[in-house]
Amino acid sequence: MNKPDRIIMLPKVKESLETKLYNYIANKNFTEALAVAEQLINHDVDEMNINLAKLSCLTELNKLDEAIIFIEKLLSKEDENYFTYFEIYIGLLYETNQFEEMMRVIDEKEIPEELKEAFNELYRIAFQTNEKIKLASSKELLTELEVAINTNESLKQWNLINQLRKINIKPPEKIIELLKLASIHPVVKTTIFSWLRETQYSKEVKITKFEETKILIPSDTDSLTTHSAVIKTIFYLTNIEEENPTLYQMIEEMLIKYIYVNYPILYEEKEAQYVAEALEYLCKRSLYGELNKNLSDIITNYMDNIEYCYKVYFEVIES
Repeated sequence: MNKPDRIIMLPKVKESLETKLYNYIANKNFTEALAVAEQLINHDVDEMNINLAKLSCLTELNKLDEAIIFIEKLLSKEDENYFTYFEIYIGLLYETNQFEEMMRVIDEKEIPEELKEAFNELYRIAFQTNEKIKLASSKELLTELEVAINTNESLKQWNLINQLRKINIKPPEKIIELLKLASIHPVVKTTIFSWLRETQYSKEVKITKFEETKILIPSDTDSLTTHSAVIKTIFYLTNIEEENPTLYQMIEEMLIKYIYVNYPILYEEKEAQYVAEALEYLCKRSLYGELNKNLSDIITNYMDNIEYCYKVYFEVIES
């Protein structure tokens, strides 16, 4: 079966956008450069230099989690550029202080003989850095965090918790207790819970978001992208990905922000189709204007909730 036709970018348009992309990067306008790189990629420009440009923009903008997701997608293709991307992936794991994960990935990968020495050296650096960071003091950051909590500075809390997370220490009990507090921003709680999950925290924790409380074991909880409800939602969006990549990109970005704000307290798998329809309608409305369509109350409610969470996300991230 043939794939549906995609909009092919004209060579002159592609060349113009590439020139604009590299000029933006040269002038350190990384937000604008990222938008151009994504425009090219969304039009099926799958070239290593464009992919590397997008990765560069994401790292310069400190969107390292997004960079890792993007490069994992590139690695899944296993094309001729695999080990170029693999080396960058290892570097991103290093930058995000995921040293144990970095060592695991290198251990499990069959490295070509000519690259073994380089990756063995990266492994050694990861091991040594990991050991040093484990010994680093976190007292100053924890003191700053306590002040940020008392002054209700969510952005500062988020930054400080991410710094503590990068140090690769185990989350102190005082931080775990923040998951219960209504005064702590939901995005901050997502970061704390993700940190607990990364460290394989195996005790029960109580977390409250939007007046809903759950008791969960972080080590037994699915990640944002492997949660069954999220996977089911993406399944319902498969046709859109094939037929309209631009629309799908918008939906995917909105979905990521929606689940990030709510995680780990997500909607049930049986409601995935409603979420998918709400996301589709919101993004179509954004692209094409108001649509004449009768919507059920449940889809309307999800639309309102998604729009609200979208605003909540930007109260902290990318402030």
